[in-house]
Amino acid sequence: MAAAEGIRFRKTLAGTEDAGHNSRQGYPEMNHALRSLTTIFASGIFVLVAANPSFSQTACEAVRVTASDSGVFESFGFSVAVFGDTALVGAEWDSELGTQAGAVYVFRVRSGPPKSEWVEVQKLLASDGASDDVFGYAIAMEGETALIGAPGHVDAQAPGTGSAFVFRFNGSSWTEDEELFASDGMWQDGFGASVSISGDVAVIGAVLDDDKGPQSGSAYVFRFDPKMSRWIEEQKLLASDGAAGDFFGTSVAVSGDLVVIGANGDDDNGTVSGSAYVFRYDPLRRTWVEEQKLLASDGAEGDEFGVSVSISGETVLIGARLDGAGSAYVFRFDPQTVAWVQEQKLVASDPTGADQFGRAVAIDGDTAVIGAWVSDAGGIESGAAYIFRFDPKSSQWVQQQQLLPEPNPWLNFFGRSVAIEGNTVVIGAHGEDHQAGATYIYDLAACLCPADLDGDGNVGILDLLSLLAAWGTDPGGPPDFDNDGAVGILDLLELLANWGPCP
Repeated sequence: MAAAEGIRFRKTLAGTEDAGHNSRQGYPEMNHALRSLTTIFASGIFVLVAANPSFSQTACEAVRVTASDSGVFESFGFSVAVFGDTALVGAEWDSELGTQAGAVYVFRVRSGPPKSEWVEVQKLLASDGASDDVFGYAIAMEGETALIGAPGHVDAQAPGTGSAFVFRFNGSSWTEDEELFASDGMWQDGFGASVSISGDVAVIGAVLDDDKGPQSGSAYVFRFDPKMSRWIEEQKLLASDGAAGDFFGTSVAVSGDLVVIGANGDDDNGTVSGSAYVFRYDPLRRTWVEEQKLLASDGAEGDEFGVSVSISGETVLIGARLDGAGSAYVFRFDPQTVAWVQEQKLVASDPTGADQFGRAVAIDGDTAVIGAWVSDAGGIESGAAYIFRFDPKSSQWVQQQQLLPEPNPWLNFFGRSVAIEGNTVVIGAHGEDHQAGATYIYDLAACLCPADLDGDGNVGILDLLSLLAAWGTDPGGPPDFDNDGAVGILDLLELLANWGPCP
């Protein structure tokens, strides 16, 4: 929400309910607007609407946030996560505890008329943080639990290189709960380079582990034991056909009893073509079992399929950042064949050069976000991100929106990290301002369907009444869709042109 920073584009019906009036009665402004509407109808304005079924495309506006103690080369936005009203932003090179020790910032949405804004509420640091830990290289959260990777951390009391920290929200602040290590960690395994959490299960990648050859990679599953009040290493996952240089664990995702692990260095479709593996938990045997290895149907040398993965239910999204300008693949589990099937290959509407579309991916339900962090769409390697939604009518994933950072000459790296939860999308741009970094937070309900003023997924009579109640005023956002400072005829036309279900 750059033009009107912090505004959440949502209005209540015909005024506000705390005004003490029935929302449909007693408003002189509405009576005036209704008379105006009658005049509009009489003049045949619907002919214009019919001739222009979608005469404008509302751009997604973002809340742009930065660290309160921002400094150059701290890479704020290198990693992001979101859940509910809370967003986490990693700054892997923050230097408060030493050079490139790292930090994570907590933002919370503060709502209230007429604006809502995202506010920094806390900075998280490792209790034993030190130089080169890169704490915040990878982050994940669910509910009141955050998982933060520090793949460069070295602890004299634990084997190997790398750790992951669990933080919990206690009702007033986030506190460090536990530090996790690989039981068999070795020097420079990179444990913590990727992390994911779902309920009481956490998955942590060790992309440089050597069990199946140098840099073959591995991942570890931890489960929270409520009796012991701590996280216990449950199983170490390896690819059944793992080999040197596979980088298994470069990306991880978990949802319920499913784990997906990317191996972007796998060579099945050519050198560094990449792959991903699905594991499912077997409650009878109490073990995680490799269910299927996923490959791109058109995979080729150098694609790096598996560089990013995300899962929602039984739908998996996998990035292949070097497949031309980049791509992402949707796989869905088919219960009839009991197999994962490639559903669609996604590409940007404006692919150019080496955009690295697919370097970061996130999916929630029928909405996917895909980052192209070195796209030149808004400037040299400024980056871009794309919103796709699944259309049940066509059974296709359709690009809904391209997102760009604020104008900047170059090197924003917008889209290196992406996250989505519900209608909230968070995109990191760690290259902004000499790599001080920034992060953008979007409300998809506002930018994909701004005429849906009451947020019910449909543009209808209640939204029309809201617009009429605001006639002639400047609400600082919708229903002033054309941003001319007053709700008027063009705004009415926009609403009518988008009448019906939101896309």
